[in-house]
Amino acid sequence: MDKRLQIAVRRNRGKQLQSAFIHELASALGRRDDSFGILSLDETELLWQKVESKVGACNNGQIPCYRRRWVESQLDELGSFLQELRGLLTDEPMVLFRSVSEYCGAIETHTGEVLDRAFQLVSLDQEDLIAVNHEVSKGIMLSLDTDKYITGDVVVYELIMWGEEWLRALDFHWE
Repeated sequence: MDKRLQIAVRRNRGKQLQSAFIHELASALGRRDDSFGILSLDETELLWQKVESKVGACNNGQIPCYRRRWVESQLDELGSFLQELRGLLTDEPMVLFRSVSEYCGAIETHTGEVLDRAFQLVSLDQEDLIAVNHEVSKGIMLSLDTDKYITGDVVVYELIMWGEEWLRALDFHWE
């Protein structure tokens, strides 16, 4: 299928999903349904390719990243950490990806909103929170997984962050 046809098919599917997507997201973010800026599918796809590359580089140790895990019993600690981050990081425009962004487009937001509503975004549909600046030079990913052990399942939250300015803020704060 050629690129234009793929975009047309995704756009059509997005029209079917968008109303519910926006309503659920508005509820999680405490915003009105009509208050969202949404990137086009072309813009979303281009940015997502950069995100995948950056996450891959982070996972392969090619770029410096911050990575930390919390188990479900440490949610208060994770919440405190996210609030500390909120105070450390500059509030700047971000792009938020959800599972249906492929069909509906990525959402324009800002750092403060992402950090303030991280739990709501992850628990909205048990999917990863992924937000980046427009250059993808800074990003945050909070994932929710279940680790399987013989003794039982353990719910784990993993935070991955990249971006020189953000990592410097973390280093300075916790030196």
